[in-house]
Amino acid sequence: MRTRRRQTNEASISFLDVISCGFGAVVLLLVIAELGDPAKRIELEQSIVTSFKLLQESLFEKRKENEQLRKLLQSSRSELEQVNWQTQKIKEKIESEVIPIPEIDESRPTVEDLKLMAMFYQEEKERLEGERIVTADNQVGGIPLDSEYIIFLIDSSGSMKQMKAAVDQQFRAILDTYPRVKGLQIVNNRGQYLYPETAGGWVEDTEARRKEILAKYVLWSSDIQSDPTEGLVAAVQTYSVQDKELCIFVLGDDYQTFADIGRLIEGIDKLQKKGPTGKPKIRIHGMGFPWLLKQMENFSDVRLYEQAVKYAALMRNLSSRSNGAFIGLNSIEPEGAKR
Repeated sequence: MRTRRRQTNEASISFLDVISCGFGAVVLLLVIAELGDPAKRIELEQSIVTSFKLLQESLFEKRKENEQLRKLLQSSRSELEQVNWQTQKIKEKIESEVIPIPEIDESRPTVEDLKLMAMFYQEEKERLEGERIVTADNQVGGIPLDSEYIIFLIDSSGSMKQMKAAVDQQFRAILDTYPRVKGLQIVNNRGQYLYPETAGGWVEDTEARRKEILAKYVLWSSDIQSDPTEGLVAAVQTYSVQDKELCIFVLGDDYQTFADIGRLIEGIDKLQKKGPTGKPKIRIHGMGFPWLLKQMENFSDVRLYEQAVKYAALMRNLSSRSNGAFIGLNSIEPEGAKR
């Protein structure tokens, strides 16, 4: 049986085309109609004019900045050319000058000679400082004044209290010979400190503190023997380890024990730290008050004489071994009271 082919309806295709074109025409008319609106057209023109003016102003501004940069660049180039020109002139001047080379003076010391001289100077300086040389300019009454720290070891026995005026006068005189030092210390022959809280250290040297010391040291107990051994050994043992220029002033009148002073002298020598020259670092000065010698005018007791001489011998030996000085007084009265 033959199959019949279905025929295409050409009229339907044409109708769709017509409909599509018509719809497109309507859309186009709507677009044209909106652009053709005078209000819309004026608004668009104003927007375009405004944008054009802004672009024009920006262009003028950029041209102005460009001109300024061009002028700045031109000025910098001119300055650079000037600097290059001056540099070239200086270079030509330096190259044209002949710098004379000085002749070597063979008589002048070389660097090695100067080093040797400096080494010798330093060694000599250290040697002289270690010796603590005493001259007429740094001593008063034979007592060197080169110490920066002073320890006063004062016999606080009853006999010294009997000579309070004389002891006080000599104490003041010693302080006056040292207008200002870095540190002071006051101990008695028992090794007790006037200011216990400063034991092993130093008391600040001020005018007020000096007055306080002079008023306070006499208040020490007098129930004590005249023997500087304990206080002297303690002071040397404590302070010889300090790297300072210091001295000890021993103020006493006699030596009331039967101990051998030779053993004490040897003991002090062992405790003393030595300087570069072998001399002790601590100077020991002594001052002897003749209380017992004065008493012998009324009591002919040979023991009094022995005690006074023993103290003097002890202090002479200690001061001599440490580059110090010993002063023996011939009166127990203050100098102002003498007639």
